[in-house]
Amino acid sequence: MATAKVMIILLMLAVVMTTSTVLTSTLARPSDAAEVVASLLRLATAVSWVVLAVFWVGNRIMARLEEVRTEALGHIAGLAARWGDHLLAAELDARLSRAEEGSSSSLAWLQDKRTK
Repeated sequence: MATAKVMIILLMLAVVMTTSTVLTSTLARPSDAAEVVASLLRLATAVSWVVLAVFWVGNRIMARLEEVRTEALGHIAGLAARWGDHLLAAELDARLSRAEEGSSSSLAWLQDKRTK
């Protein structure tokens, strides 16, 4: 949300600077001071558009990195779940084999857990 506000402010600044540059160039009387002001306004306008462009590109890059990060975390979570399922199955098999030597109630409980 803050990023959008900053981009709107930068866009407004760039538009105002462009408008000021155009008005100064067309309405000013040809003099040294007017030319200096017009030059400074052109420079400020160019800088404001460059800052806006850099900010926008950086924002797009950060958004894409966030998408990649989310996707990678999803893959990692999927791998962890599968690995956890394998470990859980191995643990249940080990307990089942131990329970076959023990009581029948724990054997029934483990067989029930294994089928789920």
